[in-house]
Amino acid sequence: MAHRFKIKGYEFTPLGGPIDDNAQNPIFSEIGMAFTAWARMEHMLLALVIHINKKKTSEHLYDPDPVSKFKELIKLLRKWIKCHEDYKSLEIAGTKIMFSELIEVATNRNILAHGKIETIDPNSQLIRLKSLKRTGKNQWEARDIDLHFDAIKAITTWANLANSYFVECGKVLFDEVEPPQ
Repeated sequence: MAHRFKIKGYEFTPLGGPIDDNAQNPIFSEIGMAFTAWARMEHMLLALVIHINKKKTSEHLYDPDPVSKFKELIKLLRKWIKCHEDYKSLEIAGTKIMFSELIEVATNRNILAHGKIETIDPNSQLIRLKSLKRTGKNQWEARDIDLHFDAIKAITTWANLANSYFVECGKVLFDEVEPPQ
């Protein structure tokens, strides 16, 4: 028998569900691809921000304590590329759209990363997630969120697109070394 818990009106089942019932479901592979692509892209983004964000380059643009929140890192990189003469060449057609799309899919990535999968419906291609969101000091909101399979694929697509762009930026900014043998 599956355990079911209740906390202040929030009910959840900590065991069972799709991960136990059907771990071979191909959507789990899609989720793994999305997270792997995202982690690779976010690593490259952080390397770029660390490299570019220097006080000696621009006191005006410099952020002395950049947070590791994705949206803030994207904004900081965008600001440097847009406003600093040395980095304007990194701007390409579609950069603004790509950054906007990344911020949008980051929301779904966070939902997927922090939500518990309750159900997977292959017919509607929806995943139902349960999550708890902090709404204030010691205040939490229980949420049921439906995420379409296409939203998961979009995470992978946009992360890979952005990573390719970030790699091109890295070719301009970083020293290339031979890969390990």
